Amino acid sequence: MSADPESRSLVQQPSAASDETAVAPEEKLQGVSRRGFLRAGAGAAAVLMTTGPAAVLAEGHDHTHMAKEAPQSAKALALRAKAEAEWFEPFAEPSLMSLESTVPKSYNATLRVIMVPITFNDTLGKRTENVRTYNGEVPGPTFRVRAGDDLNVKVINDLPKNTDQFCGDHHTSMNNPHCFNTTNLHVHGLHVSPKEPSDNVFVEIPPKAEDPDHPEKGEYKFCFQLPLFHKPGTHWYHAHKHGSTAIQLVNGMAGALIVEDPPDKPLVPTPFADVVMIIQEIVAKAEDIYGCGPGQVPSVLFYVNGRYRPTINLIAGEMYRWRVINATSTPRGFTPLQLRMGATEYAMRLIAVDGIYLPSPRDEKSWLIAPGNRADYLVSFSSAGSYTLYKGAFEGPAKEQALAEIKVTATALKMAMAMAIETPPLPDYLRPFTDAEIKAALDAGKTRTVTFDVDTSTPNCAGRFQVNGKPFDPNGPAIEVNLGDTELWTIKNTSGASHPFHIHVNPFQVIDNNKKLIPAGERYWQDTVTVPGGGYVTFATRFLTFDGPFVLHCHILIHEDWGMMMKVTVKGNGYGPCVKVP
Repeated sequence: MSADPESRSLVQQPSAASDETAVAPEEKLQGVSRRGFLRAGAGAAAVLMTTGPAAVLAEGHDHTHMAKEAPQSAKALALRAKAEAEWFEPFAEPSLMSLESTVPKSYNATLRVIMVPITFNDTLGKRTENVRTYNGEVPGPTFRVRAGDDLNVKVINDLPKNTDQFCGDHHTSMNNPHCFNTTNLHVHGLHVSPKEPSDNVFVEIPPKAEDPDHPEKGEYKFCFQLPLFHKPGTHWYHAHKHGSTAIQLVNGMAGALIVEDPPDKPLVPTPFADVVMIIQEIVAKAEDIYGCGPGQVPSVLFYVNGRYRPTINLIAGEMYRWRVINATSTPRGFTPLQLRMGATEYAMRLIAVDGIYLPSPRDEKSWLIAPGNRADYLVSFSSAGSYTLYKGAFEGPAKEQALAEIKVTATALKMAMAMAIETPPLPDYLRPFTDAEIKAALDAGKTRTVTFDVDTSTPNCAGRFQVNGKPFDPNGPAIEVNLGDTELWTIKNTSGASHPFHIHVNPFQVIDNNKKLIPAGERYWQDTVTVPGGGYVTFATRFLTFDGPFVLHCHILIHEDWGMMMKVTVKGNGYGPCVKVP
């Protein structure tokens, strides 16, 4: 959504299909086969079919006899039409960031941080709110780059002066939310240098209005040099200034950052079929999210690309890649993603988590996408129908909400040839961990434990949320690791509620999820993992390519602003910022 939004459908609406050419009536959701091929035969029915063992989707669910929508009365249909007219807007992709280039594979872009009035239309009514944005849009524009690209982003902070209570002494009140209009930029999921002027979250960009005589203080040029071997995938960018991270995200300051697949190996046949969905909770009076105590946090609704429960128009027989990004900031943001028709849940073909392809696709009727997580799906509908994409209930305040309506239209679709789709292999730095490598790390003592703690004896929330028994201190002791090492980390959660653990620069593979050992063939890469209350997660990780300081933290970002973050320093001689990495 932008200050002057332009509504556009995902794809052009097809002309009505005749009875003779309409697709078969079964409501069947299909995907691609395991690291193999999806083949669609030509013909009047035009139903996409899988070959091999993946033709049967989620175990225990009969996908050959899908439930139909129950007949509805004329009154119910009228009420639904009225609700859709009042609330449900057409789905719209975020705008595409314009990248300027004078040198091959080197691109320049500008993100202007500005407060603008945005109109929201949901069950709370149609209203206009002033929110912090990138380039006047919610969400921010989508970046699309490739491995080996040099991405240079100038951030211009045109927000008003800081007036909040703790900004003046924030170095002594570090974990009181503060300086709500000071910002920076983090590229979540990218394997790039954490050193300045690259992905350094310790940078602070104050509003230009705070020093009109030196407006250059309110600008900063970041450079993100992607290695030539960087994985393709779904990533995102957002503000990460400690003390104001959550408030800026719940205003909408986040956007997609897609590292494209190799041009000769597209996963979907057309650009229209690559769909970005950013889940956000947009709060106008955003300071209220820092309320500490029962009933002090405002009720919020969840949006997809800045719109409440938008309608996504799809064509039966086409294949789509859904890139889902959880850009929420509070405990309500845990999202078990589910596709339903009425009370029936349908499996979707999951192909990537946190921007990294799975060893093989999985069929999931409900997949937990925690704040910070991403999930990529390949989906195809064989016939017309109406579905709803849900944020399922999780725990505590994470309640259920419909996120989007899916309208599938039948068309006289004919496939001229079989479609061959192959999941690209992962680069060497993401080779899976072997049991031998894990044993070697154990034998070498390359293990450590990190705890997420909540000190309920603290009178307010600032400093209550801790790592290893202490709230964040940028000048305090850091976790130190050596460049090139493989380590085994156990993340323990001593609180009673789940926390999503996130670490910058280097992803990991979970090997033990709260006493559930993960076999080698089922492990996959993540940069964010949910640690259950009173439980633990053990993962293996490699510290490769880059040295320097970065952070680990809870990706419930109000918790991060309150202190649940810690510095990590990789020692060694790695590649520096803005340097080509072969």
